[in-house]
Amino acid sequence: SIGSEHPNYGRALLALGSAQKVLGELEPARATFAEAVTVLEATLDASDPRIMAARLNLAFVEHDLGNLEAAGAAYAATLPLQRAALGERHPRVAITLANYGRRQLEVGGLDEARTLLEEALSIRSEVLGPTHERTLLAMVALAEVEIAANELDAAAARSTPALAQFEA
Repeated sequence: SIGSEHPNYGRALLALGSAQKVLGELEPARATFAEAVTVLEATLDASDPRIMAARLNLAFVEHDLGNLEAAGAAYAATLPLQRAALGERHPRVAITLANYGRRQLEVGGLDEARTLLEEALSIRSEVLGPTHERTLLAMVALAEVEIAANELDAAAARSTPALAQFEA
């Protein structure tokens, strides 16, 4: 037996939490991902991608459960780890930026939402290309920020080309 203080135990927790999330069992998934974070942080180097995966999955579940404070804390804690391990312009960094930006929009943090989503859009445009679905979704998310900020002309100008690409 390897015990519960081994990275492979944490890896198994990640798999279980993922299955629970897909099955819609969000409360058990939250507990499982939280335990995975604890185990992996105690047994692995801080830059190990499994720790980032556990933290992000925990953030996603917290977000899905409407626990926006906890989701924001998890996104904020994960972002510097990702940047250090993967680089500033990595697509996974853009995913975290986009999710964190959407969370900020939900809690009314329009300025921070805009900053996060603009960076996500910049990375996605550069790495994935301007017509990639994830790039277009970042454009739409920024349009949603502009709508919330009552910048309706800007929102229309941003969402129109995204819509045209979705239709193409």
